[in-house]
Amino acid sequence: MHILLGRSSRLKLTSKLMVVLMSAMLAACQAPSIRPINTSAKLVAEPVVSIPRIDCGATLSPADDLTRSVVVERVREGSYYAALAQVQSLPASVPVVAVLRADILRRLKSPEARLWYLAMRDRCVSADADHGLGLLAADAGEHATAHRYLQQAAKARPNNANFRNDLGFSAMLIGNDQQSEFELRTAYELAREDRTAGFNLMLLSLITGDRATWWRWRERLSPKEAERMDLLKACREVMHQRQTLGSNVDALKQNCPINPLS
Repeated sequence: MHILLGRSSRLKLTSKLMVVLMSAMLAACQAPSIRPINTSAKLVAEPVVSIPRIDCGATLSPADDLTRSVVVERVREGSYYAALAQVQSLPASVPVVAVLRADILRRLKSPEARLWYLAMRDRCVSADADHGLGLLAADAGEHATAHRYLQQAAKARPNNANFRNDLGFSAMLIGNDQQSEFELRTAYELAREDRTAGFNLMLLSLITGDRATWWRWRERLSPKEAERMDLLKACREVMHQRQTLGSNVDALKQNCPINPLS
């Protein structure tokens, strides 16, 4: 859940912070989870959906793998329509291609995304399917369902930093701060080069009013003023979301307990 504020009653935040924090979320893909959900993309729907059975033993040829790399780069730069056009040239029965295609469809808010994820659930990419279904549920405001799917994904693939980050953000949204910290710290230690989990931990410390932890992470990650402004907006938005969900938290306020700009 890139941060899954993403990646609305959905996991949402300002676009810049979502890129830094989710997509993850509510990730990833993982990118780190395909990280943030692009809320500005329009619906893309094809009238006929033909989803091949995933062949868990199938691999890509060197030429096709090069195309896949180009598609991944398209996704990273946010060119989802071009990415979809290019991924359609690859054999959809190959697991890595099926996951990539479903993730792109999700970012484009196509109803096909759910069909692809469901088709992958009983195959070798079931963890990716659960992760994708979790992000779809979060995007629809179904946070309890999203949390269940994200837990299943993290349980199946516990060393996936993106899955653990998105689960941690999901826990943050529903007010389970203890689980959130555990998952986010795990994600951070699994992929220290990725600042996503670290920023989510800073966000968690702001929400809980933990000044000591906030300053430790602030010194470690040195967020710029613009990033701290985004964190403040995110803090207010998550607290509002928790209040909407009726989370059992100490401070159901829309004001952030700690001002990250000070």
